[in-house]
Amino acid sequence: MDRGELLLQEEPSEAGGRPAGTLWQAVWLIMVADLTMSLDNVLAVAGASKGHLGLLLFGLGLSIPLVVAASNLLSRLMDRYPVIIYLGAAILGKVGGEMIMTDRLTTTLLAPPVWLVYLIEAVLAAGVIGLALALRKRRIRSDR
Repeated sequence: MDRGELLLQEEPSEAGGRPAGTLWQAVWLIMVADLTMSLDNVLAVAGASKGHLGLLLFGLGLSIPLVVAASNLLSRLMDRYPVIIYLGAAILGKVGGEMIMTDRLTTTLLAPPVWLVYLIEAVLAAGVIGLALALRKRRIRSDR
């Protein structure tokens, strides 16, 4: 299941996607998933290292196992406590609002006061959850 659809699902389910038929298919699926999920992490570490090869190797060596371990832990926690999915969605909305409101173009054109930045962050945090709940309700009605 696509991570973007976590809020849209009715209940947590055990079946995440198509099961692998053989051991090599399972290995391939795991490798592709790990590489895909780690790509943004690799880009972030590469950017943070600013061309320093030692920092790049250290960052990748440290961060990739941490990302894999944390994703497994979060997956189990989300299955057990679905409220974590809502908190994560709210954080994504808040961070999106922060990025919009603190962007150089926005600050240059609007010079928003601090209260407006916080308001937009809160609206987007609540908006992500509200939109997902509305889409879920719509999907449930159309499935009936």
